[in-house]
Amino acid sequence: MIRALYEFLFAILPALGAVLFYSEGSASEQPVAAMLMVCVLACVLFSLFLHLKMGGRLLFIGIALSNVLGFYMIWKRSPETFFLQGQTWLLPVLAISFASFLLALLATRFTPVRILCVIACFSLLVLTLLSYLTAGKGVFVILLFAILCVADQIELTWKREGRRDKRIHMVSIFPFLLLIVLIPAFIKFPNKPYDWAFVVRLWEKVETGADLIRFGFMSGTDSFIGFTDNGGLKDSVEEDKRQDLAITTKEDLPMTIYLSGIVFNTFDGREWKKTNHSEFPENEFDTLESLAAAYGADGLLTDYFKRQHIEVEYLDAKSRYVFIPAKLRSEDAHEKANVKNDGGDLVFKRHSPYHFTFSGNYYRANTDNPEFYSFMDDGKELTTRDWNNALAAMGKEPWDEHYPFDLYREYQTYVKETYSDDTVLSHQVSDALSEVLKGDGDYEKLKNLEAYFQQMQYDTDPGPLPREVKDASAFLDHFLLKERKGYCSYYATAFALTARSMGLPARYVQGYRITVDGKGRHVITSDMAHAWPEVYFAGKGWIAFEPTPGFYRLSAWRMFDQKTLDPERVYKYKRGVRTQEEEEMAEEPELEPEESESLRKEGFSWHSLMLPGIFAFAFLLLFLMAVKLIRFLRVRSMKADQQFKYLAGDCLSICRLMGLGIREGETLSEYQSRVLPETGEQALSFIDTYERILYAGFDCSREDAAFAGDCRALLMRLLKKKRKLHYLIRICF
Repeated sequence: MIRALYEFLFAILPALGAVLFYSEGSASEQPVAAMLMVCVLACVLFSLFLHLKMGGRLLFIGIALSNVLGFYMIWKRSPETFFLQGQTWLLPVLAISFASFLLALLATRFTPVRILCVIACFSLLVLTLLSYLTAGKGVFVILLFAILCVADQIELTWKREGRRDKRIHMVSIFPFLLLIVLIPAFIKFPNKPYDWAFVVRLWEKVETGADLIRFGFMSGTDSFIGFTDNGGLKDSVEEDKRQDLAITTKEDLPMTIYLSGIVFNTFDGREWKKTNHSEFPENEFDTLESLAAAYGADGLLTDYFKRQHIEVEYLDAKSRYVFIPAKLRSEDAHEKANVKNDGGDLVFKRHSPYHFTFSGNYYRANTDNPEFYSFMDDGKELTTRDWNNALAAMGKEPWDEHYPFDLYREYQTYVKETYSDDTVLSHQVSDALSEVLKGDGDYEKLKNLEAYFQQMQYDTDPGPLPREVKDASAFLDHFLLKERKGYCSYYATAFALTARSMGLPARYVQGYRITVDGKGRHVITSDMAHAWPEVYFAGKGWIAFEPTPGFYRLSAWRMFDQKTLDPERVYKYKRGVRTQEEEEMAEEPELEPEESESLRKEGFSWHSLMLPGIFAFAFLLLFLMAVKLIRFLRVRSMKADQQFKYLAGDCLSICRLMGLGIREGETLSEYQSRVLPETGEQALSFIDTYERILYAGFDCSREDAAFAGDCRALLMRLLKKKRKLHYLIRICF
């Protein structure tokens, strides 16, 4: 028992640590709790298999293979509704668990392996501290494994008295090692970084001054394309190629990423202004609201939002704003720098740290899937249960006092008051947009508006705004009825104002728009600075739109229960040249109506889950029958004295099941006298012959062996009478 527990401790720690590293590093949504449960279960089963005898191992393998066969038949019957379909994390977790168990076996037996494990663990810790890896709680598990290896190595050098088995000592001290690791995990360290680099600060001021000379003293009507906290509409813009940021992604597919810098809430006709400086954690409540809506909808969370990983590194960007993707899940930006909330933004309290880097996970919306339209306009209200599920997905407790469900209600009121106004469309603009703003819901209307703007003209030199443009309505008249051209700021402004005229809260966002072709590191230059609108849907959260011509990129993937995406529904409007990802999606074959309907009607039957169990039970019966047959034939082929010894030993094992085993130092005669009242004289009459065979070299006959078999039958009847469960186990095994 101690040996099994000792090996299990060595196996489970690297397995859990590796799974946590894998879950944090994965760009897609992963059920971490399920992954950890599978990991623990796999390690337990591997340990059980290792300590079974040959027969037990064969039984274990047979049951496992029969279950695999059963699940394969379920999948073959209905692959689209198979309940494990899409669980891509399962095989990696099982592989990690198996590899960790093999590593544990080697580490418990060979000193060089233990030393290599310690070196590898501390290397991972160093890489994590240097922000090359994202680990979270996996760091503490790996640290505990390294300490366990060090303690195990020290055990070999100690001279001990009494119990010399080091495994007993290692199992005993493990709770104290665990306590040593957990104490730092609960210590709260200050967020304020130690700012000692006077030279670095001085150089940052010099660079900031140079930027002001270069960009700040230019004409107010002309500007370079680059991020700024000024929300004015310029007459023209020019490109610039400074290297502002770098991002690292782990998704191996083309996609567009928006990094929000500053959010504006007020427009005076010529300029956006930020009048909201509330410290309300808007970003976190937005993520919670969207996740809660997905949990309350029909389908899976990944049908509507996919979790992805990103790392943002500051290069030449000198800004007080933290550039983050929408629906940020992680709080790494809070933990690694002294930042605060400022009216929907994250800002540094002082200035951006030198080459500041943060990494985290965010959720990308399935915005162009036709089913997402229905999801956005279903009108469902969030429940406390949905909110608690979202808190759990964010790694927070349902009873977290910072995110109560009642505060969410206040957040909705706060959003409506902050990002709404009395924008009214003129009759001419209303007539121009009357055909565009048609749809089954607000989301579809805005997607139609987005497609409408995509057909207009992109121009970096739209010219000055007329003097009569002094409010939102006048700007829309000028932009939509006269000019019908401009760059991103003009289109984002027009879209946000139109959404507000529909009664929807909307805001104007400035940041960066990055198009990536796959995983890896991507440098962000200043000409990638961009502006876009975001609209708030009550009960669903903020959704970004891309109305600027030529900048739109499809964001859609198939949901779990979708056979295919209908290109006619996805591409309702032509938006220019499709990307490779869009072409591949559009070329997916569509099922015939009859086939689709038959699959829908057939569905997944939970009764089919019985199939693996039936296969396992059938294999167990065949295995037991084979064991019984082999045992019977082997006993019959024995010589008389061997047969008698086997049956006599079997009789004694039956007595042990009844609680009548031989005590230490007790002879067979003494044992017979002690248990005779419990069993009766006839059931134990084989002991006299057994003693003569063991101590006097007596040769028994076939009749003696048959007599031992009769005694065994009597003892089995007694076992059935006294302990029925033990009797059933004995019958089977």
